Amino acid sequence: MGNSMFDCEVERRHDHSEVILQQEEEKYPGGMTYLQYLDHLGISPQGIKQRTPTKWSENPQQVHKTFEDSGITISSMFDSGNLYQVKKTGEGSFDLYISADSKPYVSEILYRGWFYFSITGAKPSTMLNFTVRNMKNQTKLFTAGLRPVFKTVSKDGKRVIVPWRRIPSKPTFSYNEDDDIFTLKWTFPSSKSSENITYFAYSFPYSFEEITHKLDEFEYRMSRRKNVYVHREVLTYSREGRKQEMITVSSKDGINEDDEREEYIPNLFPEHTGAPEERPLKYYSKRVIFLSSRVHPGETGASHMYNGFLDILMDEKNPHSRSLLKNFVFKLVPALNPDGIYRGYYRLDTLGQNLNREYLDPDLLVCPTTYSVKHVLKQLSETDNLMMYVDFHAHASKKGIFCFGNALKGERQVDNVLFARLMSLNCLNFDMSECSFSDKIMNKVDKQGESREGTGRVAIYKDTGCKHCYTLECNYHTGKKLSIIPPKFNKILGRGEAETPVSDSTSTLYSNGMCPPYNIEILENVGAAFAASILDLVNDNPVSRLPMSRFKNIEGVRNDVTNTLNKPGTGRRRFAKKKPVAPKPPPMKVKIKSTKSGKLSRKEESKMSKKPPMKKSVSMFQKKKKVPEGNTNLRRCANSFGYNKNKASISFSKGKSTGSQMSTATSSSMRTRFGKSVDGRKTVNSRGLMRGVKKSLAQKSMSRI
Repeated sequence: MGNSMFDCEVERRHDHSEVILQQEEEKYPGGMTYLQYLDHLGISPQGIKQRTPTKWSENPQQVHKTFEDSGITISSMFDSGNLYQVKKTGEGSFDLYISADSKPYVSEILYRGWFYFSITGAKPSTMLNFTVRNMKNQTKLFTAGLRPVFKTVSKDGKRVIVPWRRIPSKPTFSYNEDDDIFTLKWTFPSSKSSENITYFAYSFPYSFEEITHKLDEFEYRMSRRKNVYVHREVLTYSREGRKQEMITVSSKDGINEDDEREEYIPNLFPEHTGAPEERPLKYYSKRVIFLSSRVHPGETGASHMYNGFLDILMDEKNPHSRSLLKNFVFKLVPALNPDGIYRGYYRLDTLGQNLNREYLDPDLLVCPTTYSVKHVLKQLSETDNLMMYVDFHAHASKKGIFCFGNALKGERQVDNVLFARLMSLNCLNFDMSECSFSDKIMNKVDKQGESREGTGRVAIYKDTGCKHCYTLECNYHTGKKLSIIPPKFNKILGRGEAETPVSDSTSTLYSNGMCPPYNIEILENVGAAFAASILDLVNDNPVSRLPMSRFKNIEGVRNDVTNTLNKPGTGRRRFAKKKPVAPKPPPMKVKIKSTKSGKLSRKEESKMSKKPPMKKSVSMFQKKKKVPEGNTNLRRCANSFGYNKNKASISFSKGKSTGSQMSTATSSSMRTRFGKSVDGRKTVNSRGLMRGVKKSLAQKSMSRI
């Protein structure tokens, strides 16, 4: 990013304490130094004190402004809200300015992407005009058709009038390269009641408060199930004192008889008193799956995919839930960047850090949330129980729903790619061709000069050796193409199961055969497909699509992946990026002999030796059209060449041709269509020949006029 802030970051990695104290001594509310701030949170360089953290209210992302002349109030004073300034420019027209990431602590950050605000008090049926004046460049997404989202609720917020959906009108935008400023404009009709509240956001929001409430619901519902064990604990506090929580959940099958607990990890679990019973019970016979989300706060689609998986686990009647809990222990951390989520940041934390580049050597004082996750995973890997690590994300540039994996060798790479292939069989919107498992994406350096070696996916793999380490990604807007998924088959009942509209390619959602703009239901379905894919991977899926697929079972899918990886040029690179090309039909054989001597003249040979330029068109791969029955002249002319409508072939008989003779113009046009020699005989494209026939007929018609 080439500014003093990021120059400071490079230095800070060498000496965290000294640089932070030097750069941020006066950037904390109340004039606190950094050490005073740590003490305020209950954190000291020696470890974590047993003290409840306190929050403060300074938040430049939150604004509340009422325009007295119209009675309109625009506000972002809520969790995940982001609006720095509002200006009225006309009747119902407003200029909006959003706050950059990491404010108020760091001022030089350039990330400005997320906005989230509300409006109330507008007269019914008023056309509102909004212009966001200072976004970071989002040209690619909005060119592809991205639209902001909105929701309307009653005055007290208890009744949802219109749930989250995309705005009906297409926004306009412009980008100034000199200033690196992206401007977004849209219009919207006000609510039918001036008391209703309408929210607008960059994408479907999911606040830190909503994440916490989801965990409350999850803990409550799972604790009521007789055969389910659930344990909730605070891993650490964020830099602003918010809780980073982890839930451990599984069935009670396989719990060790001695009620042995997981060990305490130094500097973590600030709300524990040190008693061993405060840690979750150990499972020796079950494999562990670790799922995290929202390391980048603006990637709200990640939370919706995550919720889709949580909903499957919570559904007691769902056979997938029972099988998942029977086979695995799940470690769930749904909020890796609590401060960024609450403050409405787009990508960074309060120190201007991309936390998904800090996993190589995270510092407790600088990035406590990544520090906690890495040490929990290291502890799990020591018992060889860690089976899978997945970090949920959203993506602004690559279209579709896909995953990134690591580049492994041999059978480990087959197992690695296999999971993504299963996702493509379970999720209609998952795009296998956008997945990547290459060395390049493990070491790639981003625009800010930070290597992907510091991402959770790569660093956790290198630390633990876990072969199933992924980031599961969803585009903010839509995908390129749909997958072909087989029907579901219930092995317990021995019959097929009905699809939901989201998973049914024949539903109105997919009426045009293309990927629709993603909504919350589509994203939650990804989480459900993720659950099914895990069970397919271990061949214990009670409701699977594999029996109805061409592969029949997991071994069939594995063989397909193995064959694909063994193809020349595939290796460990992108799995299936290239689009399949339709096979070229066999050339048509044509016998050519003169009606007199049986040989071609030199002039004819020279003409035929010239190869026509190849047209870059798919028409040559399409099925050749038959001559229409109703066109008598064209039919007569085609018959004179020996055209057979059933075989779609053309031959020239020896001697005089039957019917009317071929005109000079037709003969010349025909000769220019000849292609390469096959087995010593000339070939001709029948589509090109018939085009020449039509041209000849047109010339004959003109000559008669």
